[in-house]
Amino acid sequence: MKTLSFQEFVQGFKQYKVNCFSKKGLEILYKHFESDLPENLDPENFNPVRLKEVFAESTPYEVIYSFGFNIDDNQPSWKFKPLVIDALYQGYNFIGETESSIVHFRVDYK
Repeated sequence: MKTLSFQEFVQGFKQYKVNCFSKKGLEILYKHFESDLPENLDPENFNPVRLKEVFAESTPYEVIYSFGFNIDDNQPSWKFKPLVIDALYQGYNFIGETESSIVHFRVDYK
């Protein structure tokens, strides 16, 4: 199976104007696909629009609200971000993190 390079992967998101991921977030997503979901890197099946329906990059605050976690967010995010990541791990939704965001499966993904 032919595989997209990281540059082709990023270019595909730009081409389809899917800009909900930072470059670091796309890096994390690409590495996740390389190791766990290589079919998403097949040029024949690559669909950035579909991928944004399944995966997201969010701030810890956004994750708390979208998943409905019972975590006190009335403090700096660096204090509760580890709790958010732990909660995502429990639901197998965590993929990776950047300094200010978390890459994860969307809460409504089926």
